[in-house]
Amino acid sequence: GIGSGALPVFTRALSDEKKLTLGIFVLPFNFEGEKKNQIAQNTLKNLKENLSGMIVLSNEEILKYSEKKVPLKKSLAIMNDALINYLLDLLEMIFQTGIINIDFADLQTVLKGRGQKVFFGRAFGQGINRTEDALKELFEDYFFGSPLKAKKILFNISGGFDLTLKEVERIGERISELNPGAKIIFGFSRLPKYDKKIKILFLGTSENFGGIEEAKKEIALWFKPEEII
Repeated sequence: GIGSGALPVFTRALSDEKKLTLGIFVLPFNFEGEKKNQIAQNTLKNLKENLSGMIVLSNEEILKYSEKKVPLKKSLAIMNDALINYLLDLLEMIFQTGIINIDFADLQTVLKGRGQKVFFGRAFGQGINRTEDALKELFEDYFFGSPLKAKKILFNISGGFDLTLKEVERIGERISELNPGAKIIFGFSRLPKYDKKIKILFLGTSENFGGIEEAKKEIALWFKPEEII
């Protein structure tokens, strides 16, 4: 949810301590009424200045496209699963040893600031066309947002011992095309568990979070209903 009760108090305290903070929010359903949506909108505005970055998702958009295909319980779990897996990958990226490492200082660099909009994505590829498949999945990820506005980008590539420099270069080129003027930090690693596979993890930030209506529009624009199975 949005956390309109205690969360503003916590975020002010964290901001006073100059802590790195990432807020992840899920918008109310439309049927919960205008009053609750207005509370959510006002809360996000108030939280913005005390958070390093914000990810805003919408259960409404997920259900709009999945209600005829997927049971309700599974639909509601889609976002939770995506966020859990992404955060686990983010921790792995920071703590694993890579050929080019990404550490917590790099994460601080990308998230440094207040009220930024955060774009995130993860993708896998395997087989002969694994690089292009992973890139296609990343850019079609319905949680990815519209990262053309990203001012700072961090990404990591994981593969097996067959990961080539050419593959790393190809992925780097495609991501840099999102915004050639962005500050870009990247890393890559070879791990046995990714043998014959490629995984891309992406984190980007823009200068300002545009608000609840912009978030809804972007989710609707980028959401790919055919991806839900």
